[in-house]
Amino acid sequence: MLTMILHIFIYTVAVVCIAEAVSPTAPNQCPQPTDGDSAAAPFYYANPYECKSFYQCDNGVAVLKYCGDNTVWNDDDKTCVIFNSYLDTCTQRNVQRECARPEFQGLLIANPTVCSRFFNCSSNSGGSGMQNPFQHHEVECTYPDMFDITQKKCVSYWATDCGSQRIVYKNPCDYLNNKCWFIMCEPCESRLPSCVELSDGNHKHPLKLWSPKYIVCYDERLTEVRSCDTDIQTNYTSIYSPTKEACVSLWEIPRENGGLAPTCDGKLPGQYRTTERSDVYYSCPSARVSYCGNGIPFNESSRRCEPSK
Repeated sequence: MLTMILHIFIYTVAVVCIAEAVSPTAPNQCPQPTDGDSAAAPFYYANPYECKSFYQCDNGVAVLKYCGDNTVWNDDDKTCVIFNSYLDTCTQRNVQRECARPEFQGLLIANPTVCSRFFNCSSNSGGSGMQNPFQHHEVECTYPDMFDITQKKCVSYWATDCGSQRIVYKNPCDYLNNKCWFIMCEPCESRLPSCVELSDGNHKHPLKLWSPKYIVCYDERLTEVRSCDTDIQTNYTSIYSPTKEACVSLWEIPRENGGLAPTCDGKLPGQYRTTERSDVYYSCPSARVSYCGNGIPFNESSRRCEPSK
């Protein structure tokens, strides 16, 4: 109700009536009176050549009218609204035409459908072809930032006012700048996996399982792709275990997944030294791995870590 009252107020104070013949290139869209009617129902429609004016139908005749200062026509709501506000759908939908006007140089306009992108009338970015997916003047915020329709700049996603009609992307590969537009490019899903529907914290890399790589998520957004550190017990690079959800040594990774995890098959309960390293041992029947550390070997007889004599 408040929005409707605001629109009515803006329309009342902002519209300046100017009677003008309809241009031959702007067909009359006014409903015509039917037999017995003195006038057709009220009807308004947008001027296809600019945002600051519109047509009002008067007994079937189109009359050109102008919105007031700093206001433009919104054809959805049939009223004049503040220029380049979130209600200014005309400028958003006709960016290329409006950016061509000299007085609009430097203007930043929100993309009408995607919250992470906007148009900079002073920028010559964008073009055509697979290697440039953006429209002319179109710019994209850095993931995961988005373009605020009130502040007219890219801000942190959690502080962004996107409006009600613009899509909010959480997946980094929905940002055009992150996609592959050239040959010899690692696919985005491999470089920047999605955290959508994942909890906060560390998770397996979906395309690099049983490797040192893992991802860090927050608020369903990717914050970082990390690599496990070197395991201090063995001086080998650690591997991220999807089952343990942690970086572990090779001796805690199943052999079918490229690791060196020992098996207790055919062994009696007890402790055994691994075949690959003398300072790594395991207990049966659980096959739990332990480390002597500092290169000190495990003595199977004494079942202790003892320096070599």
